Amino acid sequence: APAAPPRHGGCPARARPAAQRAAARERARAGARTVGRGPRPQRIKRRVGCRGHGQARRHRRIRAPARARAAGGKMTGSGGGGLPQFRGRAFLAPMAGVSDPALRLLCRRRGAGLVVTEFTSVHAIVARERELRERSRPITDFVEYSDEERPLSVQLFGSDTESLGRAAAIVSPHFDVIDYNMGCPAPHITRQMAGGALLQHEGLTRRILRTLVGAAGGRPVTLKVRAGVTDEGRRAFLRIARAAEDEGVAMITLHPRTVSQGYSGRSDWSLIAELKRAVGVPVVGNGDIGSPEDARDMIERTGCDYVMIGRGAMGNPFIFEQVNDLLSRGSYRAYGAADRIAAFFEYMEAAARFRIRLSSLRTQAMRFSRGMPGASRLRPLVAAARSAGEIESAMRGAAAVAAAAAAGGGASGGADAAALP
Repeated sequence: APAAPPRHGGCPARARPAAQRAAARERARAGARTVGRGPRPQRIKRRVGCRGHGQARRHRRIRAPARARAAGGKMTGSGGGGLPQFRGRAFLAPMAGVSDPALRLLCRRRGAGLVVTEFTSVHAIVARERELRERSRPITDFVEYSDEERPLSVQLFGSDTESLGRAAAIVSPHFDVIDYNMGCPAPHITRQMAGGALLQHEGLTRRILRTLVGAAGGRPVTLKVRAGVTDEGRRAFLRIARAAEDEGVAMITLHPRTVSQGYSGRSDWSLIAELKRAVGVPVVGNGDIGSPEDARDMIERTGCDYVMIGRGAMGNPFIFEQVNDLLSRGSYRAYGAADRIAAFFEYMEAAARFRIRLSSLRTQAMRFSRGMPGASRLRPLVAAARSAGEIESAMRGAAAVAAAAAAGGGASGGADAAALP
């Protein structure tokens, strides 16, 4: 009588003893737990054939990292889902009306590992792309950026999956990372079932992220979330984060405040540590980082892979260099008023390359001069400025005041009135 076919179908891989297969699974789990090297493996479906044994091909569920799925099966980059190589562990947060292309460029020059555009509506991208295509104009006429900012992430918001897919396909050739916003607490955003409102809707979130990953053309998709909508649901982020990892999201940023908190109170960094323990993709901590020491403390206390700095970088692009230096050698250079004024003029030089509104230039001038000698006299001059030239003239006066204060050991006296125009 012919011998019965082997239970494993003739495939040598499946003929291995159970102990060897268990050891292989444990090695895979150990590799996935390495910080910053890859996410927890996900169960996905892949065709596995038993070629050479005359057996029919069959489907078998095997374990493969979600980032391999997001990158078309290739393990690339320094993190999950084909993430680019980051030269620093501190990122610039997307901030509406703040993180314009000129500020992003300054932060990249000073060590920001990643910069992110201001968040952009997927509906606006779809509408403007059609208009730009008809006029044969580039996408930079709508979302301004420069190649010097790379690696560069574009942040999207909106919950209509058809528009999301089209928007992701439009932006993916131009940006290194596509980030999705699930953290904005602004009522005009949450009323659209976007931003932080989505934390209550896991099913819709899964469809959104699945659409983005599928339409991103191999670009990594990342996610920025808040802890929850209200204090009672402040751990909603855990369910959303696991769903995001399942759908192929490459990195998750957590701002550990609730939507109802807005920016009040203190962010709860312990939630970042919970997220780090819950997922295998790289985790970015965000919230209340106002100094290099804050960034170091967040990394040490939470185990997060990176930090994202928002308000702490306003008028202070030096913080990224300082964080990198503190983490690598335990110290950093301090910068004074004269350095900040010089950085502002560098900002203005960069801003001339883009279409940045005069109101934004005024606001940036006030941020760069905050806390300087003579700042109280400078603010009304900047607010009344009717051109970029007038803003620069006022800031040159501020530079003279700062220099006089430094030379006099901090006492500016009547130099305020004499130096400011």
